[in-house]
Amino acid sequence: MFRLFIHEDAESDLEALWDQAPQSAARITVLFEDLENEGMRYRIVYAFVPGKGHYHVLGIVPREFNYDAGHQITRRILAAYEVL
Repeated sequence: MFRLFIHEDAESDLEALWDQAPQSAARITVLFEDLENEGMRYRIVYAFVPGKGHYHVLGIVPREFNYDAGHQITRRILAAYEVL
């Protein structure tokens, strides 16, 4: 069984976000609810581009995925990252 723990500082951040950006706060809340209800059976591999402030989801892989350098998914993700 999966359990989701949200640090109290993160809860405070989310509360503040409801005033600043309610649509984003709602999306994050739904994401947390989905994670709590269904568990996280997958890893979401993402990259952040600081200069642009963009997050890019590069892959959604099984939880057992171990980032082996020779694995085709690892190579695919690294290739996608290079294009960023």
